[in-house]
Amino acid sequence: MFEVLISTDYLQIPNDATWTTLDVQWPSAYLSEKNKFTEFVSSGIIDLDDYAGQVVNIAFRYTSDADHCWAW
Repeated sequence: MFEVLISTDYLQIPNDATWTTLDVQWPSAYLSEKNKFTEFVSSGIIDLDDYAGQVVNIAFRYTSDADHCWAW
Protein backbone atom coordinates (compact mmCIF):
# COMPACT_ATOMS: atom_id res chain seq x y z
CA MET A 1 0.00 0.00 0.00
CA PHE A 2 1.21 3.48 -0.83
CA GLU A 3 0.35 6.59 1.15
CA VAL A 4 1.33 10.24 1.11
CA LEU A 5 0.98 11.81 4.54
CA ILE A 6 1.21 15.34 5.89
CA SER A 7 1.93 16.63 9.40
CA THR A 8 1.99 20.07 10.99
CA ASP A 9 3.51 18.86 14.28
CA TYR A 10 6.37 16.60 13.23
CA LEU A 11 9.43 17.14 15.47
CA GLN A 12 11.97 14.45 14.52
CA ILE A 13 10.03 11.46 15.94
CA PRO A 14 7.54 10.17 13.35
CA ASN A 15 5.43 8.19 15.81
CA ASP A 16 4.88 11.27 17.98
CA ALA A 17 3.48 13.34 15.11
CA THR A 18 -0.10 13.57 13.90
CA TRP A 19 -0.25 12.41 10.28
CA THR A 20 -3.10 12.92 7.82
CA THR A 21 -3.30 10.84 4.67
CA LEU A 22 -3.56 13.02 1.58
CA ASP A 23 -5.99 12.15 -1.19
CA VAL A 24 -3.59 11.03 -3.91
CA GLN A 25 -4.77 9.29 -7.05
CA TRP A 26 -2.35 6.46 -7.87
CA PRO A 27 -2.67 5.59 -11.58
CA SER A 28 -3.40 1.87 -11.94
CA ALA A 29 -0.62 1.46 -14.52
CA TYR A 30 1.85 2.74 -11.93
CA LEU A 31 0.82 0.08 -9.44
CA SER A 32 0.96 -2.89 -11.78
CA GLU A 33 3.61 -5.56 -11.31
CA LYS A 34 4.35 -5.32 -15.04
CA ASN A 35 5.47 -1.68 -14.73
CA LYS A 36 7.48 -2.27 -11.54
CA PHE A 37 8.09 1.47 -11.17
CA THR A 38 10.18 1.81 -14.29
CA GLU A 39 8.20 4.82 -15.53
CA PHE A 40 7.16 8.07 -13.88
CA VAL A 41 3.40 8.68 -13.99
CA SER A 42 1.72 11.90 -12.90
CA SER A 43 -0.63 11.55 -9.96
CA GLY A 44 -2.17 14.92 -10.71
CA ILE A 45 -2.51 17.93 -8.44
CA ILE A 46 -2.68 17.33 -4.70
CA ASP A 47 -4.73 19.96 -2.87
CA LEU A 48 -2.74 21.49 0.01
CA ASP A 49 -4.93 24.59 0.44
CA ASP A 50 -5.83 23.56 4.02
CA TYR A 51 -2.14 23.91 4.94
CA ALA A 52 -1.47 27.33 3.37
CA GLY A 53 0.83 29.42 5.57
CA GLN A 54 1.78 26.50 7.81
CA VAL A 55 5.05 24.62 8.11
CA VAL A 56 4.39 21.04 7.06
CA ASN A 57 6.26 17.79 6.56
CA ILE A 58 5.36 15.32 3.85
CA ALA A 59 5.95 11.59 4.29
CA PHE A 60 5.73 8.73 1.81
CA ARG A 61 4.77 5.38 3.34
CA TYR A 62 4.97 2.05 1.59
CA THR A 63 3.55 -0.97 3.40
CA SER A 64 3.97 -4.44 1.94
CA ASP A 65 4.56 -8.09 2.65
CA ALA A 66 7.20 -10.55 1.43
CA ASP A 67 5.11 -11.48 -1.63
CA HIS A 68 4.79 -7.93 -2.91
CA CYS A 69 8.00 -6.22 -1.85
CA TRP A 70 9.28 -5.98 -5.46
CA ALA A 71 8.16 -2.35 -5.37
CA TRP A 72 10.97 -1.32 -3.02
